[in-house]
Amino acid sequence: MIAADELCLDELCTYTEDFLLNNRESLKSNLVLLLHVTTEFDQFTRISQFYKETYRQNPSLIFKAKDFT
Repeated sequence: MIAADELCLDELCTYTEDFLLNNRESLKSNLVLLLHVTTEFDQFTRISQFYKETYRQNPSLIFKAKDFT
């Protein structure tokens, strides 16, 4: 995701975002990493919006995430 954004590969960014949004378990299992990427890079607005809505509904998810340290 980061490389695609930095190389301005918009189509790859869109494909990656679509893939992750269609595989929500991937979003949940890599929650902290993907949250960091989506806040750092503006290209991934749909994933960022997904996380915002998810946290609004259940804020404790971030503390239950497998990759939360």
